[in-house]
Amino acid sequence: FHKECLVNISRHSEATECSIDLVATPDQLTLTITDNGCGLPESSSNQAPYSLKRRARLLRAKVRVESHPATGTTIRLSRKNCRWAFLR
Repeated sequence: FHKECLVNISRHSEATECSIDLVATPDQLTLTITDNGCGLPESSSNQAPYSLKRRARLLRAKVRVESHPATGTTIRLSRKNCRWAFLR
């Protein structure tokens, strides 16, 4: 998922900066990727691209997108009840 986000940022966003934040607790895993690029097209500014939706579905996670032309895009992937990840 994060690799697809980074590829999309490098190809489409015209961003000069990108940050990645991963927070894992026994109850939830949250990945937040933010860039300072041009944002998504207005027609899909708060919808995740199909490729990210598909990857989120495979991970049984939820994806949220916030995009603004002036400030860039934030993509947040969250997965609840991921205790199994700490047992492996």
